[in-house]
Amino acid sequence: MRLLTRSRRAEALPGLAAIARLDRRTSAVLPRLRAGEIAVVDCLDLDADTAQRLLDRRVAAVVNTAPFISGRYPNLGPQLLVEHGVPLHQAGPELWRNLKDGAKVRIHGGQLHLGDEVIAEAPEVTAEMVRSQMADARNGMSAQLASLTHNSAAFLLTEEDALLHGRGIPELTLGLAGRPAVVVVDAAPELAGLARFIRDNRAILVGVDRGVAALTARGWQPDMIVLSDVTAAPEADVLDRAHDVVLCVPHGAEANPAREPSHRALHRFRTDASAEDAALLFCHSADASVIVGVGMPSSLEEFLDRHRTGLASTYLTRMRVGERFVDARTIPTLHARRLRARHLILAILCCLVILAATAALTGVGQELIGNVLESVRTTLAAGGTAPAEAG
Repeated sequence: MRLLTRSRRAEALPGLAAIARLDRRTSAVLPRLRAGEIAVVDCLDLDADTAQRLLDRRVAAVVNTAPFISGRYPNLGPQLLVEHGVPLHQAGPELWRNLKDGAKVRIHGGQLHLGDEVIAEAPEVTAEMVRSQMADARNGMSAQLASLTHNSAAFLLTEEDALLHGRGIPELTLGLAGRPAVVVVDAAPELAGLARFIRDNRAILVGVDRGVAALTARGWQPDMIVLSDVTAAPEADVLDRAHDVVLCVPHGAEANPAREPSHRALHRFRTDASAEDAALLFCHSADASVIVGVGMPSSLEEFLDRHRTGLASTYLTRMRVGERFVDARTIPTLHARRLRARHLILAILCCLVILAATAALTGVGQELIGNVLESVRTTLAAGGTAPAEAG
């Protein structure tokens, strides 16, 4: 009976109690994180992509030992998490000495508890604090833009052949010339609004990393798949039905054919560009008529938030693709459904029915319809007696 009483008292303790998954590398925490668990990370300026991955894992709370917003630029990750109701807590580096992965912890009153012991101070970062820090961080954008200039020059030195001359970009088996391409990198809300555009224009579908799952979730098969991580490759049947599969391999990295996905048209593309930028370059080199980006950055804040995945790569690739690139959020507004032959025939038939009904209500119309019907009867009667007379 005492054990039962203790259990009830433990369950009644205030705050959020859950299993803690921790690693200084956020990329190492994400695969192990389960719904309802607490992520403990050391992630300076949490970006929107990482925040979305945490939301996809249905994280209960995020404890960060690095500043969520350092003030260098307005990173969008913390704002995305608080908008979805995920509590954020700022802790100190001592947490790594006092906590082990898989331990059950409790967050209450701005403190992190392990059993009956307080192991770290972890004040909550509220939505108001995030808004205030974001406003202050916008003053740091000029420094980031100056850094972009330097990084772009360095990136161009390694990617000059692909960016400026199209050399080193493997030739696709997929016939893309003159057709629109829809490049999907994430399950963005605007994907649902593209169904009519894709159907009417027979658009080529390109899935990039998580974008493959976003397409298959809607019942669409990607025509081309671009991967940056072989461990995130989709199911074998999805790969087999794709015309081309592109694996992005960074310069200097060793290829490991044993771990690569098996496909009849597997292309290895040596590049330091991100997978989505590589997909844009492939579509551009294949002479796509227009390239629609789904889940890609479009505002200045979104571009700056991508410093972890290659801001210079995105900036220079967009410059190279130029006027062919269109953000998916504009398509529902700009796309007008094409007039098909069946629509025209249906409209003509409706007009004829309306004219006939109108004519039947007038004396002249009734006389005309009577003459037409009499002519039809005479023609049919003549046709029926012709064979007998010939015999």
